[in-house]
Amino acid sequence: KIDEDSDIPNEDKYHYLIQSTLKGSRAREVVESFPPTAENYIQAIECLKARFGREDVLVEVYVRELLILVLSNVLNNEHKLPLIKLYDRIETQLRSLQMLGVTSDKYASMLYPLVESCLPINLLRIWERHLSSITFKSDEKFNKLETLMIFLGKEIEGEEKINLAKSGFGFEHKTKKNQPMKSSSNRNKNITTGMELYSSV
Repeated sequence: KIDEDSDIPNEDKYHYLIQSTLKGSRAREVVESFPPTAENYIQAIECLKARFGREDVLVEVYVRELLILVLSNVLNNEHKLPLIKLYDRIETQLRSLQMLGVTSDKYASMLYPLVESCLPINLLRIWERHLSSITFKSDEKFNKLETLMIFLGKEIEGEEKINLAKSGFGFEHKTKKNQPMKSSSNRNKNITTGMELYSSV
C-alpha cells in the first residue's frame, strides 16, 4: 500500500491520493481543500477516515445495497437479473461485510428469506429438498444464508459445465452448418397433393 510505504515521500503520496479520488466527488473536494504538503497529507487522510471510513456507516451502506439488490429483483418481474449475476453481486456485498468484521449471523435472518425468494421455482424446490436433507442429518444449527450461497455456487458451477458440454467446442454448430440442404424436390417428394387425394377416392 502506498500509504504504508515509508520510501515514498508524503508529498508524492498526496498526489497519489488526489489521483485515486473521483473528480467532482466529495472525497476529492476534501483532499483538495488542503494544500498539497507533507504535513497536510496526514491531515487529509484523517479527515477522509472520519468522513468516509466509519465502519458502522459502511456496514449500513452494504446492507442497504443488499436489500435494494434483492428487493428490486423480487419486485421487478420484467427485468430480473440472471441467477449468476445476482449470485455474484450478493457474494460481493457479503464479502465486503465480512472484511469489516461483520459476521453473517447478524444479518442472515433478515437477508435469507429475501435471497431465497429470488430463486426460480424449480431451483427453489431443489433447494428445499437439499435443506430438508441437511436438517434431517444434523440437529446442529447452521447458517442458512451461507448454506444457500454455497448451494447456489455449486448449482451455477454445474450449469456452466453443462453448457460447456452442450457446446461441444463448436463441433455441433459446424456439423449443422456443413450439412447439405435438402432440395425442394426431395422435401416435396413424399407429400401427397390434394389432387391425388381426390382421385384416390
